[in-house]
Amino acid sequence: MQNKVVFTLHRACRDLGMATIRFNFRGVGASAGGYGEGVGEQEDLLAVLAWLDTLPQRPALVLAGFSFGSWVTASVLARVQAAGWTLRAALLVAPPVTRFPLDDLVLPPVTRAIYGDADEVVDPVAMADWLRRALPAEAVTCLAGAGHFFHARLGELKDWATRCIQNSGVRE
Repeated sequence: MQNKVVFTLHRACRDLGMATIRFNFRGVGASAGGYGEGVGEQEDLLAVLAWLDTLPQRPALVLAGFSFGSWVTASVLARVQAAGWTLRAALLVAPPVTRFPLDDLVLPPVTRAIYGDADEVVDPVAMADWLRRALPAEAVTCLAGAGHFFHARLGELKDWATRCIQNSGVRE
């Protein structure tokens, strides 16, 4: 939740006047529980949406995730839409294609992805290959020279997220 990439995504939404929620998955920081093998973390995200559903009005959602969080986000998109939520954007940052199963996921048209070609955690060639199969070329951004944590590139990441949200064509 305090990761600088996650905080940058939060700032992009906040600066667009959107209410934002950042949360730790189970077992991270001061949160209860332990690692749920990805299934539990999907349940965590869906629990946040269930809480949002108690509000008087459903907002159009921007779901954004970084690394493991992008896999969790991508993994629940079909269920989120099946539950009747409107997705304004789904932002996948440095998806961990070599660590978690992404091949069978069907991503909605509002999905955008970004990665760096100097990623030291996830093989950038593997990310490029998966993204080429999963999304249209115009939905994918590769930042030349950027690593996994976007050191010295957070401004570009924020600008990318802002453009993706503004250009989604979906509003509140």
